[in-house]
Amino acid sequence: MRLHLTIAYFGQRYHGWQRQPGRPTVQQAVEMAAARVFDEPVIVIGASRTDAGVHAEGQSAHMIVTKDRPINRIAMAMNARLPTDIDIRRVRPVSDEFDARKSACWKHYRYRIHNTASRPIADWGRIYHYWRTIDDDRLRSAAVRMVGAHDFAAFAHASSQPRLTTVRTIYRLDVTRLADELVFDICGDGFLYKMIRNTVGALLDVGRGHHPPEWIDEMLAGGQAMRAQHGPPAAPAQGLTLLTVSYLPFPQVDV
Repeated sequence: MRLHLTIAYFGQRYHGWQRQPGRPTVQQAVEMAAARVFDEPVIVIGASRTDAGVHAEGQSAHMIVTKDRPINRIAMAMNARLPTDIDIRRVRPVSDEFDARKSACWKHYRYRIHNTASRPIADWGRIYHYWRTIDDDRLRSAAVRMVGAHDFAAFAHASSQPRLTTVRTIYRLDVTRLADELVFDICGDGFLYKMIRNTVGALLDVGRGHHPPEWIDEMLAGGQAMRAQHGPPAAPAQGLTLLTVSYLPFPQVDV
């Protein structure tokens, strides 16, 4: 039986989603819990390999099990065996053709910035404290230049994972200010290694006045060589959360 899992986690003490020898990861914790519930080894395939320290509200994954368990009790049983910073939100049976990673149509990430001098104590660990003055209009003018299909090589770190292309499609990149908080909502068909954090870092450089909004066009055209010479540092992991993985065409949302 193939099962689809929706998973939330607070990523601060994990070295990302993907299993790594000798390091705590979300995938490893979920697989260990599933193995105890089903009394057999279980491999859990995630839709997104979130980085160390990144959070999720709607990580998507699938697993194949051979033993029957009541569907409405699997999430509760796994949560009883998981650390309190990981939560299985939903479990449902799916067809054998479903693949959490390969079947995904788009993903929605959110990056949050606390943009004032006072520290974000209540949200510490879930938001990036960036106290410097930002010009929101410059920020939005730069952000809109990244919407669409582009080669995002200049916004990616080198990765050990093989990739056929660095072209990705960004369907939405909205920048919203809510009092002292800046919120970046980014929806796309896929993301390169640290692409979102590099994107936020670049947009902050524009917002601070280090570059004009047109600099984003230069970065997109310049590729990896442009990143090596002029790429800004990636924004820290703690501000980033995976909200949704959708298996319907954008802008539809799975329910």
